Amino acid sequence: MEERFDIKTLSNLARINLSVDEQVGISTDLKNVLNYVDTLNELNLDNIEPTSHVIELEDVYRPDIVEHSNMANKLFVNIAESKREDNFFKVPKIIED
Repeated sequence: MEERFDIKTLSNLARINLSVDEQVGISTDLKNVLNYVDTLNELNLDNIEPTSHVIELEDVYRPDIVEHSNMANKLFVNIAESKREDNFFKVPKIIED
């Protein structure tokens, strides 16, 4: 397999400084990854349907049903009336005009 990348150029693009040993190690790792991808590209996938998962998944979340909630009253039980305005917390202004 021919060299498809230059580690020094890649490290400059990523704005990271690599020692010579790190450049050699990363170059070896990238070559191994690209060789593996080349091996995968040789597979015959003509009769294989694309999938996102190898097993069927079922939605484990509850249905998204809009319901009335009385959470505001529970939240404001321990809040002084001066710190509340309708169903909102009243906080000091921190941005100047």
